[in-house]
Amino acid sequence: MIAYFIGHIVMDTVEWKGKIKENIGGTVVYGALVASKLGVKPYIVSKVGKDFPTEYLDFLKNNGVLIDNIKFIEGKPTTRFKLIYDRQGNRKLKLISKCEDINLEDIPCDKNSIYILGPVIGEVPIKAFDLLRDTSYYIASDIQGFIRKNSEKGIYLEPSDSALRVIRYSSVVHLEYEEAKVITREQKIERILQKILEIEHKVILLTMGEKGAYIINENEVYFVPAIKPEKVVDLTGTGDVFTTTFAIEYFKQGKVIEAAALSAAAASYLVEEPGISGIREKEHLFKRAISILDKIKKIYI
Repeated sequence: MIAYFIGHIVMDTVEWKGKIKENIGGTVVYGALVASKLGVKPYIVSKVGKDFPTEYLDFLKNNGVLIDNIKFIEGKPTTRFKLIYDRQGNRKLKLISKCEDINLEDIPCDKNSIYILGPVIGEVPIKAFDLLRDTSYYIASDIQGFIRKNSEKGIYLEPSDSALRVIRYSSVVHLEYEEAKVITREQKIERILQKILEIEHKVILLTMGEKGAYIINENEVYFVPAIKPEKVVDLTGTGDVFTTTFAIEYFKQGKVIEAAALSAAAASYLVEEPGISGIREKEHLFKRAISILDKIKKIYI
């Protein structure tokens, strides 16, 4: 099984509890590493600048990620973000630099593969869905890069028709709570879920950090409790890990509850280590996943 991850590789400077660390990041990196642990062959389709540390390419390659579709762009910097977390885990995001956008010609067309679109700041064109709908019947997406906008004060979210197209055209799509509030223009979770149910969709993952997640599977809604980690070191990438784990396991098995439990387990392990080092093999996920299987409940809106 092959999965293509489309979006910018990112260099993240993370400020958390008085400590500053630089990590490789981006949905495509977290996602590809998760896919490799789940027995999937991941390709990253991305662009980086000449400033990108080449040792990270070796790291990705050594961890089973195929890097042939990562292009170095002359005269453009690697996409970089600064992430500042407060003690409650709330994040302020600043764009430091952005690489060249990904074009339709950069995206390989493979009818036997799945595609996971993970833009971070508008670098994947919405027309990619038109291309991929004729190529693959299974597309997973993260909404964030389609509704993020940049300003001098930092990144902000803006609703758009493109976001609705992402939801309609994806087999699985991920929204964080703040993103869901922007798209639905609602504040309370009950109203947000009601509004989402009115949008044409297949499967939507709505994550809320330590408060858990909701899985909207056509007209059914499930609540997935968060699994408490042993410690919290770094919150970056939890949505990416949750989404990729769910997308792959749901594609393989077609079982919402089992895929959701494994996704919650994967996210709980991730936050225990800095950056990508908290990503675990599937065997590690089962024990924690089993602990919440009977706690995932169907709810009625």
